[in-house]
Order: sequence, then structure tokens, then C-alpha cells
Amino acid sequence: YDVTQDNFGDKGYVAYRVAKNVTNHTAYGIGVYHFFRDEAVVVDTAISAPAHLEEFFVAPLAVFLDGKGTIKHILNDKGAETKKDPSITGAVPQWLCQATTSSPHGMTMSLGLPISRSSACEDCEGQRPSEMIVVV
Repeated sequence: YDVTQDNFGDKGYVAYRVAKNVTNHTAYGIGVYHFFRDEAVVVDTAISAPAHLEEFFVAPLAVFLDGKGTIKHILNDKGAETKKDPSITGAVPQWLCQATTSSPHGMTMSLGLPISRSSACEDCEGQRPSEMIVVV
């Protein structure tokens, strides 16, 4: 297992990448789990996609399983980092609550919070998708 900052983190690798030339893409519950066993690898983001597709990711998440590494963001530059938390035993999940007024399929997400299109809502960072209400 030879993943290091030099050969992985600094090269811009991600777990899930949507190419820059993609015009349509919808993803539901994409999860990225990380376990950098031997090195304290820092990765900028778990999921990379063109900015115009960010609103089409529904409840993406990143989970620190164990080890030494950190993922700074869930989707591009959005979402909280996942890393070891000394106050938690076990995995450390973070969900990106991408609150939008409507989803790609005409659904409305009601989070009980002020909603603005294509903005990550700070108050629901880390909230599990089961705690969100989707109104069709």
C-alpha cells in the first residue's frame, strides 16, 4: 500500500470524477469512504464535477473510516472535511446538504431552513439524508 501525499494527494486524484465536457449528470447518494493507512494524505475533494452540475448531486457524502488522511471537501470546494475526530470512536461521516428549490426531476427539498438555489446550507452539514424531507 504505497499511497503518499506525493503520488496521490498532490496529483489531484479523487474518488469520483465527472469529466469537464459532460453536460448532463445526476447522482444520488454518492459515497466516498477513505482509509489512508500509512500516510497522512490530504485530498482536496472526494468528488469532482463541473460547477454547472453541482446542483444535480443529491446527498453526496464522504466518510473517514480510519487511518491518517483527510478529505477537505465532499464535492469540489463544498462540504466539510472528513478526518479523524478524537471525540468519536469509529467512522466520521459528512453529508453535503445541497439545498435547492427544486431537483433535476421537479422535486422540492424541504429542510426547514432558508433555501437558496445551488448553495450548500451550513446548518445541515453532516445531517443524514434520512433526516431530510423530500416533498414530491
